[in-house]
Amino acid sequence: HKQTVASMGTISSALQLRPEHPRDYRIDRCIHTFKLTESMIGTMWKSFYSYDIACTGFISIDDYVTKMLRLKKSILTDSMFSILNSKSETHINFGEYVEITCTFSCFEPVELLKYLFYVMDSKKLGFVDFIELKLFILGLWGDEITGNVKECLKFLQSLDGGEAVFSYHDIVSINSRFPNLFSSLFRLQMKIIETSLGETWWESHKAKLVDDKMEVIAELHRKLKKEVSMVGEGEAAAVRRRMGLLYYLTPWRRETARRQLKILAALEHDMELQDDKLQVASHHGSSDTSHHSSDYVYEYIAH
Repeated sequence: HKQTVASMGTISSALQLRPEHPRDYRIDRCIHTFKLTESMIGTMWKSFYSYDIACTGFISIDDYVTKMLRLKKSILTDSMFSILNSKSETHINFGEYVEITCTFSCFEPVELLKYLFYVMDSKKLGFVDFIELKLFILGLWGDEITGNVKECLKFLQSLDGGEAVFSYHDIVSINSRFPNLFSSLFRLQMKIIETSLGETWWESHKAKLVDDKMEVIAELHRKLKKEVSMVGEGEAAAVRRRMGLLYYLTPWRRETARRQLKILAALEHDMELQDDKLQVASHHGSSDTSHHSSDYVYEYIAH
C-alpha cells in the first residue's frame, strides 16, 4: 500500500513539474489568426511536452513524425518545416509545432494540393515534367506501389508521348481522376489533426472560422453599400454629403472625393458578383464556400 501511495505521489509530482508552455511570436500569431484560447494552447503543450523527454523545449523531427504522428518520413513531412522557416533541420520547438498543427489542420483539399505542388515543383517553374512527376509519385509510395498508381503512371506517360508538363491545375485534375494517388498527403493532415485537438474539434472550429470570416465580409459589404448609396443622389450631392463642410472650405478636394466614390461603386459591383457566386455555390452544395476560411490560412503561411 505504501509503495502504491509513493508511486502515485511520484506521478503527481512529475505532472506538477511540467512547466508552463513557452510563448513566442509564432504562438501569438496562431492565437490571433486561428482564434485559439489558452486552454487550446495548453492541450497542445501537453502533447508536445510528452515527447520532450529531455525537457529541452525541443523534440526531434524524427520523433514528431515517427512517434507522435506514427508515419514514415517523406518529402511531404520534411517540407512542412521548410515552408515555415524552421530554425533547425533536426528539431522543432513548441511554437513551430503549434504553427504546423494549426496550418495543416485548417487546410482544405485545395490548399493541401497547393502544398503538394509546392513541394513537387522544386525548381519553382510553375510546372513539372513527366519524369519529375513520376519520381515524386514513386517516392511517395516506395515499395508499396498499387495497381492504381501503375495505372496512373501509364496514363500520364501516354500524354503527348511522355513529353507533357503538368501545372497545379493538372495535379488537381489528376487527383480527381486517381483519388488514392496522393493519399499520403491527406493521411498526413489527418494524423496532425488526430494527435492535436482531434477531428471533431477541428471541424467545429474551422466552421466557426468560416462564419467569422463571412461576417467580416458582410460588415464590409454593408459599409460599402451605405457609402455607394450616396451616388444615386447625383454626383454633386453625393460629393457634398461625403465631404460635409469641407466641400465649401476645400473645393480643390472635390475631385478626389469624386474619384473615391467611383472606386467605391466599382467595389460594390465586385462584391455583388462575389455574393452571387457564394449563393450559387451554397445552393449547389459546393465546397467553394468552405475553403474561404482557409484562403487566409494559405495567405498567412505564405507570409
